[in-house]
Amino acid sequence: MKEKLTLGSLFDGIGGFPLSAKEYGIIPIWASEIEPLPIAVTKERFPEMKHLGDIRALSGNELEPTDIISSGSPCQDLSPAGKRQGLCGKKSNLFMEMIRIIKEVRKNGINKGRKNEEIKPRILFWENVPGVFRSNHGEDFRIILEEICKIADENFTVPKPEKWTPSGVIVGENFSLAWRIFDARYWGVAQRRKRIYLVADFGGKSAPEILFECGCLRRNTSQIKTKWEDSTEKAGNGTKNSSGDNLKVLPFSTPQHAVYCMGSAQGKAEILQDLSPTLTASAGTSGNNKPLVLDMTHPKEVIRNCGEISPTLMARMGTGGNQVPLVMNKSHCNNESVTYTIGYHAFNCGFNAKYGFDAGENDTTTTLVAKGPNAVYNIKNSPHIRRLTPLECERLQGFPDYWTTITPQDDFCDEEFEFWKKIYLSSHKKEPSKSQLLTWKNKLDSNCARYKALGNSVAIPCVKYVMKRIKEVLYDK
Repeated sequence: MKEKLTLGSLFDGIGGFPLSAKEYGIIPIWASEIEPLPIAVTKERFPEMKHLGDIRALSGNELEPTDIISSGSPCQDLSPAGKRQGLCGKKSNLFMEMIRIIKEVRKNGINKGRKNEEIKPRILFWENVPGVFRSNHGEDFRIILEEICKIADENFTVPKPEKWTPSGVIVGENFSLAWRIFDARYWGVAQRRKRIYLVADFGGKSAPEILFECGCLRRNTSQIKTKWEDSTEKAGNGTKNSSGDNLKVLPFSTPQHAVYCMGSAQGKAEILQDLSPTLTASAGTSGNNKPLVLDMTHPKEVIRNCGEISPTLMARMGTGGNQVPLVMNKSHCNNESVTYTIGYHAFNCGFNAKYGFDAGENDTTTTLVAKGPNAVYNIKNSPHIRRLTPLECERLQGFPDYWTTITPQDDFCDEEFEFWKKIYLSSHKKEPSKSQLLTWKNKLDSNCARYKALGNSVAIPCVKYVMKRIKEVLYDK
């Protein structure tokens, strides 16, 4: 591709995808979002980007085509932390709106006579929670993969394996799809945040190369490329007569992450070694001055010791209560007054360090339970314990400092007034005056709103990596 790559961002949030894209010269063209603070943030950070509002009101026939569409579609119904309603939930079923938009945009390109690789969007970049693997006994992820594949081939079907593996590849006649789990704690931020990163190439077979760097490593380049090309050839190059019966899903069988190919036609597949594992983390700094991260989101106010890495930041941080992780200086922790018991979702990784270190993959370590003179309530009220600040949460997600703050305005031009009035009326019944609207807009960046927006957002280092690979594979060749 010779022209500069462009991006459209669905469920944009506070602009994690556009921020990462701009790092590598990919131009954000438009974004769709409905939450007031995220819109205020991205309007200020990306003044050249169009803000289109609710995805349900958009028509792909009217959207400016972009090379890439990114999407962090709502995940509350797919997460174990939510109501587990799956794709039938009110929020997560918005995934199908994303599919609709992409199909409509691509249909315009087809009607204009563009070739397969020239039809926009060429790339879908989708991020979501690993809970989708288990949602509806794995059927929801199968539907997600199949619906994405049907954008390129409406007759394509995807079978459901006994268990979804953390990474995988689908290769069709003229398209490809790959997914992989990244954990943000390995990417330079001290937050445990596992997310699925999925890339679909509707005009070629670059998705595995983007996500796994197949054939792009500096060492043994020719050997790696040959191996990938051989495997895709064995998997079949056609999607004619494709069905679930001739697709195979292979589990991991190597010490590193493996890639399994789901080919069509001949239905043959081969495990490929993943030669680009996630970054290895280092142990960080030592001493007793590093903060200890505590989590009080569980019932009965049990305080979980998360070591020196933050638990996953959640949108519910903005709902009050004890949803924001706590920080306590280790020098103020009396080891004789606490006991440690086995708990769930507790971690031992570097909090202040540039990279954390892995405590293991079993999600299980020690939970801090108060005992003796420093009981739970005394610990909670200690002057040495505080909540993580919004600034710290920005850093834990990899955003620039104060990304979620907005500059107060003294006045609106007529166009701005109409824009913000529409957003205001989406949650208020009475039409505001200009002064009322200014007051409301200037107070959008409350701590609660910032916590919620950050919990809903993406880990920037992981998104940057994928954007970088998209540009390298599609533009820099």
